[in-house]
Amino acid sequence: MIIVPVAGDRILTSKGLPSKVLSYTNYKPEGPAVLVEGLEGGATDTVFFKDIVEINDQKVKLIKNADGYNVFELDGFFKRKFQLPQPGESISSDVSGVETRQYEVKRLNLHVKNQLSRGMIIYCTEKDTNEVIEITLSQITDIAHYLFSRTKFLAYYADYSEKGTT
Repeated sequence: MIIVPVAGDRILTSKGLPSKVLSYTNYKPEGPAVLVEGLEGGATDTVFFKDIVEINDQKVKLIKNADGYNVFELDGFFKRKFQLPQPGESISSDVSGVETRQYEVKRLNLHVKNQLSRGMIIYCTEKDTNEVIEITLSQITDIAHYLFSRTKFLAYYADYSEKGTT
């Protein structure tokens, strides 16, 4: 399952430091990071994705590839109020601006350095074609097999949405 840390998550770093996520901080030169506070009300600090080993007591593995995507993968199910679309799932989008179409999710890409304002990008193929297209969170109109509220979904993942679309 693919996830990203959101506000309220408890994380554990590779140094064994537990913290509570306050928000995503956007991309920094060292990579993506979250703003956290110590679990006992400690000072706020920045934790880079590369240092996170657990989210909400579940071990996670950072996926980082040459094209810059940084998301976490874990074995099994991760309970969230709203799930991100997962590879292999079907989503609907109005990316064309004309009509809503069905797409199959291939991978998720978090904040490419030269496209920070676009937020998280979902690489998909349109049903019946192999053409890969990019869809942002704000362009999703439905995720198959989930009760989906576009407004609530975008509010939940506001830190990862396009700037000015939440």
